[in-house]
Amino acid sequence: MPSLAIAQSKEDKIDEIYQDIKLSLLCKTLDFVLNEAVPQAEGIGLDCQTFDGLQNSLPRDAYEAHRLFTVFRPLLYKSYGKDKLNQRLNKLLKDLEMELRKSRKGTEWENNVNALMLSLKVVKNDYLRDWKEKKINPTAKDIPKETEIKNNTNTENPYQITTQMWILIIIMFLISLGGLGFLYKQNQEMKVMLESQEEILLDKYARMDHRIDTMTPTRDYQALLLKFNFLNEQLTALVHEVQILQKRNEHKMSAEELYAKRTEHLESYNFNPNLQIYFAKIRPNSTAFEIGDLKTEPSRDSIYKIEINLKNPHQAVFSILVRSEYHQVALQHADKMLAPACQYANEPYNDSRIVNIEDGILEKKEDRWVIFKKAKIAFE
Repeated sequence: MPSLAIAQSKEDKIDEIYQDIKLSLLCKTLDFVLNEAVPQAEGIGLDCQTFDGLQNSLPRDAYEAHRLFTVFRPLLYKSYGKDKLNQRLNKLLKDLEMELRKSRKGTEWENNVNALMLSLKVVKNDYLRDWKEKKINPTAKDIPKETEIKNNTNTENPYQITTQMWILIIIMFLISLGGLGFLYKQNQEMKVMLESQEEILLDKYARMDHRIDTMTPTRDYQALLLKFNFLNEQLTALVHEVQILQKRNEHKMSAEELYAKRTEHLESYNFNPNLQIYFAKIRPNSTAFEIGDLKTEPSRDSIYKIEINLKNPHQAVFSILVRSEYHQVALQHADKMLAPACQYANEPYNDSRIVNIEDGILEKKEDRWVIFKKAKIAFE
């Protein structure tokens, strides 16, 4: 009978600890649900002292929080082992995570749930660690009376520090100070050496950079390179088309005709080595052009002409293509293709083309061209 009573009291103690940990975990979960799923509930304090206090402190219109509290309050998971506290808490966390993931969808919600579950596991581990330490090292009121009697009879203090131990402690302390002093000296010498090496490398780099600037006109080289690439692309296209015509034994076109055919879909402009032109589309409800959407040629979707000045590569201007054959799709879907990046001078109604009134301004931020000022257009 005494052993049965001891086992029963141990089981009751574990159940009590389980209920305390469950109350803390459930309180943090409900606070997360109120702040994430019901933004207007942010700032409401929950009473986490008792289950009844927690239930009464929940807002009446927080139906999801009330549902979670009703589901998990009576759960004990005793089938996982009467004295296996860790297994019961793991099952509780697993069911909480499953209920939260079923309630809502979305990448942001999933990330928030992952962060919550990580914090709940930390809370559980802290509670279990404190409980185990208390179990191994009980307080004075938990020590049996027989042990107190033995301690009272033993007048010698087993933890008294002797003179020899004091001497050993002082010696170890002095040795540690010497080691720290040696490490500090080595660290200072290393810093001085690194600073001298850094000065030498910076001096070499400055002299080399100056030599390159005096021997190579960088700006002229950049302009010539852009012009060379542009002409090379045109020449490659012409040669390719000439080869195709020769193989088919068709009428041979002149170089001027081939160039006109090659560039008939492009807007005409004067070549400027300091100006880079791209064509892009705007995504619905977006406030920026994605770098991945920039193209070198226009299309039915890529109707925005972006001009980047290489002298100031973090800003650009944009406008609508002037060729009206590219305007039809945009006029049919003005709310998706024009409204995010353009300001209307008049509302579109059965129009056939778009007229640019004022260019828009872009600023580059990371991998996007953010719209700093919308372009102003009119419809005709």
